[in-house]
Amino acid sequence: MKAWTFQYKNDVAKKGDAASWYTGWVDPDGKRRSKSFGPGDKGKSAAERHAVKIEDRIASGRYENKATKTWAAFRAEYDEQIIGAMTELRSAEAAKLALDTFGKKMKPGKMAAIKSQTVDKFIKLRMLDDGYGGRKLSKATINKELRYLRAALRVAHEWEYLPKVPRFKFFKLAEKLPTFIPPEDFAKLYQACGQAKLPGDVKNVSAENWWKGLLMLGYMTGWRIGQLLALKWADVDLGAGVAISRAADNKGKRDMAIDLHPVAVEHVRKLEGSKLALETYVFPWNHSQRPLWTQFYKLQEAAKVKPSTKDRYGFHDIRRAFATMNAAGMDLFTLQRLMQHKSIETTKL
Repeated sequence: MKAWTFQYKNDVAKKGDAASWYTGWVDPDGKRRSKSFGPGDKGKSAAERHAVKIEDRIASGRYENKATKTWAAFRAEYDEQIIGAMTELRSAEAAKLALDTFGKKMKPGKMAAIKSQTVDKFIKLRMLDDGYGGRKLSKATINKELRYLRAALRVAHEWEYLPKVPRFKFFKLAEKLPTFIPPEDFAKLYQACGQAKLPGDVKNVSAENWWKGLLMLGYMTGWRIGQLLALKWADVDLGAGVAISRAADNKGKRDMAIDLHPVAVEHVRKLEGSKLALETYVFPWNHSQRPLWTQFYKLQEAAKVKPSTKDRYGFHDIRRAFATMNAAGMDLFTLQRLMQHKSIETTKL
């Protein structure tokens, strides 16, 4: 069964060299189909390559009508190939949660049926939902979900499950000054760790010591929460006072050993009981990411601390505290290396 390349005569008459090239073919069900590849020699070459690919798929019996791909089938494939390859657990869980929410709200059938109107309706429905503490879901949270949704839909388009990526608008948010946890609030948070309930399943380690160790190590290293949770006992030498963040676990994409402050070493020593119980990680967390954040928020409520420009602190505010506390005492390039920023401009912020 043949596939061919062509241009529409009316397009050529109106647009000349800007007219798109297409691949045309008849599928095994007898339906005539086409796909656009843009104008010029580049578009023509792409259309010709696609024609060869289509002919091969039809001849070998491997042809799949991707226009009938369902959301459920796409999700299974996307979760395995894209989300499963994400190195940061927090990002992977956030992506999965965002797509799960879209699926539950919109109940999409075929991928090809997802339009701009579909996403606009999803946005309106999310604006009616409650967020943390009974407040309406924030626009920032909706924007975050939309970023993960857009990324997924772009992949669907690349995989030819969507004829085009739906266009939709994000909320415009006022730019806020970056926040950090000042020493006085950090001290209150530290004292409130005795109120922690999770994790309650780490052998030989209390939830209080787990949280005190996590907060202290984060405050004194500037590591992201994902790096802290990914830290393995095999990468910690308490005798030498050294810990290694692996390339697979940090955004700098390189292994990096840092000297630990004696206070940080003291806190990590209190977690060695889990090592004796054959735990792999220094901070085992056998739950999803959401309870981690919820527990962190509850500690803030117990400590009665709150930033002046937003409802609550995030884990990144611990990282910014490290940068703020050390900015005056070291040059930017040293601070950039410790924080594992790819760009010095990020460190300046």
